[in-house]
Amino acid sequence: MNENTSYVTVRAAPLKALTRAIIGRTGSSEREAGLVADQLVEANLTGHDSHGVGMLPRYVEVFRLGRLKPNQHVSVVLDGGALLTLNGNMGYGQVVAYEAMQMGIERAAKHGAAVVGLSNSHHIGRIGHWAEQCIAAGLVSMHYVNVVSQPVVAPFGGRDARFVTNPFCVGIPRPGEEPILLDFATSRIAMGKVRVAMNKGVEVGTDTLLDNEGIVANLKRHLTRAFATKRASRYCSRPIRPESPEPHEKLREEKNDERDPHAPHNGPEPLA
Repeated sequence: MNENTSYVTVRAAPLKALTRAIIGRTGSSEREAGLVADQLVEANLTGHDSHGVGMLPRYVEVFRLGRLKPNQHVSVVLDGGALLTLNGNMGYGQVVAYEAMQMGIERAAKHGAAVVGLSNSHHIGRIGHWAEQCIAAGLVSMHYVNVVSQPVVAPFGGRDARFVTNPFCVGIPRPGEEPILLDFATSRIAMGKVRVAMNKGVEVGTDTLLDNEGIVANLKRHLTRAFATKRASRYCSRPIRPESPEPHEKLREEKNDERDPHAPHNGPEPLA
């Protein structure tokens, strides 16, 4: 812990109330604001500050960019009984993911198993939250998540960002015992944990970050000017472009410009 960093203890109830008020100002219904606030504060309470209320500034930013639409619900794209494809309609992930899980739980109860695909959703928060929803229903669940953003994760042993954090989660209920819950990013650490470390003024683990040359880096030296990017084995900081980019860099920039500007997570900062 950085000795120059000061900390304030905030109780959960007023923090939830403040979070609900902020989300409400985006036009969300009382129910929606409550669902978002509950999940964010719960993440803090369970020790995952990376997915807690620290996400609020980014949520507001994405809302202002028109990439997050309040009061949306899932719509069915394909209904194959035990197979469902759903559209989140760019709504709050805390709402549309909850609805998707409920539909999956209902279909699993009816058919014995269910496969649910949810697309076009804003940040769905801590993935373990959804496994816990399935555990409460007595179901085993596996969750595969793809983060829509610029590549921020280097392949194992690699130097350049090629992937995104792409979390994986599995939940297994055990009657009469504590359930098994496994939830992790497929990068060395989650992007939000880098943000938390920066805010606290502390370093992340060794061999976690890479600089723009693919060399092992640290927060203090490399992330004051460049935002951290993630990697399957390590993070890296984004390259700082020279004044006159080389041809391959121009091509890379042109390809980046071809990305859908309306993608829910499209932008310089991944949410996961």
